[in-house]
Amino acid sequence: MGLKYRNILVAIDGSKEADWAFQKGIEIAKRNGARMILVHVIDTRSFALIEAYDTVIGDRAEKLAKDMLEKYQQQAVEAGLTNVQYEIDTAPLKYAFLEI
Repeated sequence: MGLKYRNILVAIDGSKEADWAFQKGIEIAKRNGARMILVHVIDTRSFALIEAYDTVIGDRAEKLAKDMLEKYQQQAVEAGLTNVQYEIDTAPLKYAFLEI
């Protein structure tokens, strides 16, 4: 009896590598009947370099992340997954996923 995954966590940043990991994650989640969790981290430390930082920058980054993750979520559903969630967090991370 092999190991069966219940949760597949995929970090999404818009890169080709993240897209590849997403595709592999779909395959693994389908084989195991697992939940897929898509995560994007907004690095707010880079905002400190912008002199006129205001909430507009953070809001825009969050909107872009949400739009991107919703597209990935829709692709996963279209691929046959039924339990796909996403999380958006900021750096430094407030928590970490550690569940198999």
